[in-house]
Amino acid sequence: RHRQAGLLREACELVAEDSDRFSFRGLSNMVHACALMRYRDTHFLTVVCDGLPVKAEEFSPQGMANIAYALAMLRFKHAA
Repeated sequence: RHRQAGLLREACELVAEDSDRFSFRGLSNMVHACALMRYRDTHFLTVVCDGLPVKAEEFSPQGMANIAYALAMLRFKHAA
């Protein structure tokens, strides 16, 4: 496990609780950072994936690539 797992867990919980406040770019950066640190929080990832359709007008190719790459690195498959 990552030695900062507690901090990562807290950050993911905070973002998941109020993900509507975060931009698409912010969420994609957070998911990408978790993947780089090999930190997999299924609740956080589910909340982000559930909220993607709402943020469609904010999408950027780089942000979508970051999320797709991160989800693959974390071996996360959304249920929907």
